[in-house]
Amino acid sequence: MGSDQRCLTQVATSFARVHTLVMEQVSPVLRGLMRGNDLSYSEFTAIVQVFTQGQMKIADIAQATGLTHNAASRLVDRLVQAGYVSRAEDAHDRRQKRVELTPAGHALPVGLHTATIDAYRVVLSKLPTETQDRLAKAVGDLDERQLAPAQPLSSSRRPGLSGGNRQRQGARPAAGANKKAQ
Repeated sequence: MGSDQRCLTQVATSFARVHTLVMEQVSPVLRGLMRGNDLSYSEFTAIVQVFTQGQMKIADIAQATGLTHNAASRLVDRLVQAGYVSRAEDAHDRRQKRVELTPAGHALPVGLHTATIDAYRVVLSKLPTETQDRLAKAVGDLDERQLAPAQPLSSSRRPGLSGGNRQRQGARPAAGANKKAQ
């Protein structure tokens, strides 16, 4: 491995450690948002995707969440009923439905974003001021295009998500079904 690769590996490992520390603080907030609003992971993911991308078609939500079109359509139905999204016909193609966030839906990812920023502040505040300044400059040199991966990681490259171990997403337990203690 060349010195450039070693350096990148060291930086990536450091970012992963920081990410772990941040997620220790953000995960309870995420769980609280999901539980407090009776949202599944797929539903919350759909809300975040619409927040990030803006108005979306159901087919795009299906692709972003890994659900079938029918499952994504049912997911959107639940989110409409809960008041988190609205759905309307596409002006150019009446067969297509456009989904956008309501103010209640918009508030959820904003709350998670705020918690994430606060967690990074806590973690990074432990660094000396000089190090914080150098880090701010280095990270400030990156823009969104440089940070976005060219392709999302496949499930086989994500820890704990091999293709055979993934459960079908989007399904909710039947009413009255026992929930596992979390």
